[in-house]
Order: sequence, then structure tokens, then C-alpha cells
Amino acid sequence: MSWLKKFGRMSLVAAAGGALIGYSFGRDRHRHVAYASWTTGYTPAIKWDWNWDRRDVHSLVKPTKSKEDINNNISETNDERLEKVRPTATRHLIFIRHGQYNLEGVTDADRYLTKLGREQAALTGKRLNELSFPYSKVVYSTMTRATETAKIILDKLENMDEVEHCDLLREGAPIPPEPPIGSWKPEMHKFYADGARIEAAFRKYVHRAPPSQEKDSYEIIVCHANVIRYFVCRALQVPPEAWLRLSLHNGQRRTQSGLRTPLLGLYRSHGATTTAAMPYMIISTEIRMDTGPTYVGDHKSDPELMAYLEADLIQDPIQSNSCYRTRLLPRQVLNLLEAKGWKVLCSTGIVWETEVTDEAAINWS
Repeated sequence: MSWLKKFGRMSLVAAAGGALIGYSFGRDRHRHVAYASWTTGYTPAIKWDWNWDRRDVHSLVKPTKSKEDINNNISETNDERLEKVRPTATRHLIFIRHGQYNLEGVTDADRYLTKLGREQAALTGKRLNELSFPYSKVVYSTMTRATETAKIILDKLENMDEVEHCDLLREGAPIPPEPPIGSWKPEMHKFYADGARIEAAFRKYVHRAPPSQEKDSYEIIVCHANVIRYFVCRALQVPPEAWLRLSLHNGQRRTQSGLRTPLLGLYRSHGATTTAAMPYMIISTEIRMDTGPTYVGDHKSDPELMAYLEADLIQDPIQSNSCYRTRLLPRQVLNLLEAKGWKVLCSTGIVWETEVTDEAAINWS
């Protein structure tokens, strides 16, 4: 009987492998089908919670049956009661991370904005003003760098009456990240304390509009990277421990509608007529987008363009193929490309898309 036991163990291994091709055999001799994710038999691992903010209309109204009174008047139906609490407006939440700050500061008061940080805040405020949305409120964290950023932004906005600050929005460690980061290991008590506070901030500010709100609103919340990344995961109903997989840079904006995941920079050329002309370019950095070096191409990239960007062909241990790397900052690379006729079309996170506005600009000499 020992060989039967061995066979049983082998059958378990075969079952695990067989699931990859669509079926497996078990001791019950039944066939178990593993459906592909695009078939009708697919069941999501995590289903969407429609009552994620505990403000779904069905949770606000107690179900009741229609009854007639002594005068044969039918009382209000359940559907009518639901419509009374159903929101008709949309809240647009614009989350902004503070500008660059003094990393050498020990206390919060010492971590004030640098000159670049103040410029980032001013440009953000200018851009918000140009969008001309009817902003109804500005909320900011009470930490120095966020408070300074908010005040600079407020100087660029007009007729902003409702402004408030909130300790719940202060920076912290929301939840142990997965995968863990070896260089950043807060004490577990930090997650315990900060996590409850940041979750409370999410519940306070991220929710659907109340039924009493008649018009769409646009609210600006100035806070910190960890807080915003956690909010994004919670709003998308992504496992919150994934928050550190997102990247958010100083002065960057994220909105509740159209949440962005930072990827790579894509530069696109239109009207290329020769094989020497580069049809696209991928831009990435080793760490933050405000520092170098910058990766600008691979072994198939246009050598003339790479020389123009002062890039050298190297064999990077992280890359599968050889790649071009320049010591220039990403903004310096952008400036060089724009000088040759390229322009930024859009930006999502740390993704840029550009095009050449003049076909003659493809000639890099």
C-alpha cells in the first residue's frame, strides 16, 4: 500500500499543475474546470463593494412594505424613499502633495519648503487657477511643508472662502506595505497609531456627495505622499498594503476621477520617414523624477539622438538589454527635446507623451 500513498502525493502535484491547462484529477474522479479570466465562469478574487463609504442608498433606508391606510391612500413606496436619499451631485477631490522640503530638518518646523518647493507650489496653484473649476474648499495638513504649500496655492486662487486644516492628514505609516521595503522599516506601533488616523481621514474626506448637495463640487486637499497613496488604494478598492507600489512626487496632483498610476515617459514622433528617425522613446529614472541619471533609450535607439542627449550605451544590471543613460535630469532631457520641436501632449503620474510639431524637427543634426 506504500506505493498507493506515493501515488496519492503525486496526484496532488499533478492536480496543481493540471489546473494550469484547464482541469485536474482528484480522488473523487470528478473533473474540475479552471476558467480563464475572460470567460463567463470567472469569479473575481475581490468583488466591488458598492457600499464602500457606508452611504449607499440601500443602507440609508430601512426596507418597508407598501400599505394602505383607512382612506385607501398608499403610503410612500420604498423606491420613492430611496430616491430621496440618492445623491445627484459629484464630488471631485484633488489631492496635492506638498512641495520639496528641507530633508535635513529634524523637527517638523525645520522641514520647511525649499526654493524649488515654493516654485512647485506656485506653479501648482497657477495651474489650478487656469483650470477655472468652481473650487469650494481647501483642506491641508497641519505639518509645516503642507501648510506652506497650501498657503502658496491659496495665493494663486480667487474667492476661496472655505479653508480648513486637519491633523488627520499628517504624514505617517498607514499600513505595512507589501512587498516590504528593506530601507524603510517603521516600528509596528507607528502603523498601529498612524494607520487608524489615516483611515479616519479617508472616511472623513473620501465619500460620495450627500443628497442635499445640488451642484458638483471641487475640493483641494494638500497633504502627503503616503496619505494620498493609501487613499488611492482604498478608493479603488485595491488591497491597501499595495500603497507603496505607487509613486507620487512633490507638487503632483491626483484626482478621485481618473486616478493615475505612475509608469514611464513616452515620447512619440509623428511623420517619421526614415528608419534613422526614432518613433518613440521611453524615459525612466533610478529613483525620483527630480534627480538623475535618466534612461533615454535602448540598444536600438538612434545614436545621433542619444548623443544629443549626452547619453552613453551601458549594460545596466537591472535592464535585460543594454541601454542609454544620461546624467541629465529628466527636466533637462525635456528641455533638449522641446528645443528640437517636441512638445508635451499629456501627463499622467510620471508619464509624459509628446510629439514633434514639425516634421523637419526630426532631423537632429
